[in-house]
Amino acid sequence: MPIALSLLITALAVTRATRVVTTDKVGLPLRRWILVRNGDEGWFTFLIHCKYCTSVWISFMASPLWWWASGYSFTHVRSYFFIFAIALALAQFVVVTAKLDEVP
Repeated sequence: MPIALSLLITALAVTRATRVVTTDKVGLPLRRWILVRNGDEGWFTFLIHCKYCTSVWISFMASPLWWWASGYSFTHVRSYFFIFAIALALAQFVVVTAKLDEVP
């Protein structure tokens, strides 16, 4: 599979996972459980309800998986920089697509 296509698929998957956790009905039990355990003002409560925050954490989990599945090696220090950069790019992709959801 071409790398650009696999990265696009990963970006869409991160976007969807973020939406499931933060806004979709299927993620409501998780959000309620966290709210009960941490209260309204808890840091983790804020984190799980903020699509921008959650997208960063999901991206940082997804980018090494994408890197590994793409067949890259971790032999160079530069590889870790690209994993970090890909994670940030994936999170930004979520921000852009979230803004599109808000347009009436």
